[in-house]
Amino acid sequence: MQEPFGNTFGLKASELKALRNTFRRSVGAHDIVSPELARHLTELSHTTRRQVGVLLNRKGDIEHVIVGDAGKLTLPDVGRARAGQVRLRGLRLVHTHLKSEPLTKDDLPLLGLVRLEKVEAIGVKDDGLPGVLHYAHLLPANGEADGAVWRTETLPSVHQEQPDVAATLEAVEDELAQLAKAR
Repeated sequence: MQEPFGNTFGLKASELKALRNTFRRSVGAHDIVSPELARHLTELSHTTRRQVGVLLNRKGDIEHVIVGDAGKLTLPDVGRARAGQVRLRGLRLVHTHLKSEPLTKDDLPLLGLVRLEKVEAIGVKDDGLPGVLHYAHLLPANGEADGAVWRTETLPSVHQEQPDVAATLEAVEDELAQLAKAR
């Protein structure tokens, strides 16, 4: 059985079991996050008072379950698979923010440094239910006029219609490939 990565010290046996059960879940390849997974993560986060996250592959399967502290997560070593200028890593981070704050200075650099496809933060409401959803992805070669490296967006709820993740990531990788050819 796979084990959660990170700050698991001091967690109850029931919390560890719930974290291990997270590996059984998945998300549709075209969805940012399913309401079911979002609720599972926010309830765990509310109970443990720690950020909880998952690394999803392109199919929407969970590769890693990560436990942090109240303020941040530390990612496991994801290896060198798919790394390069033209390609993204093939993984996206979905995690919770206990205070429902937007993506932080710790979250956004993961897009460029680790080459994650997306970074997503689900706000945890006072009752442990999912709140606001913040997400970001890389922009090829500072594609915006203002020189932005990534685009951040927000949905008021995980229950709202979400943009197609697979189409967005395919477009970003196509632009990265064209820019590499032009160089």
